[in-house]
Amino acid sequence: MEEMRQLIGKRSGEATPRSVHKDQREAAPAGTDAVRTEDLLKSIEDAVSEADKSLVRAASNQEALSVDIGLLVADLKEVSLTATSLTSNCRLSATEGQPS
Repeated sequence: MEEMRQLIGKRSGEATPRSVHKDQREAAPAGTDAVRTEDLLKSIEDAVSEADKSLVRAASNQEALSVDIGLLVADLKEVSLTATSLTSNCRLSATEGQPS
């Protein structure tokens, strides 16, 4: 049975048999696990906080971008109408200047 665990451990990338890990956990002081857990929780909380800040920035940037795109579209429509009007005026001027 132990040989199978070692083979499975080697196959999954585990260098030492599970029994060694178990012995190491038993030898570690009880407070060490609590400190590691606290450190891990603190790291997770920090990562979540950073993710929240990034999401708020992304939402703000998306909103600002949406407003800017709306302004750009309005400007392009205005330029398009002006260009269309100028083209129409040029055509009228050209046809008025031609002898009938």
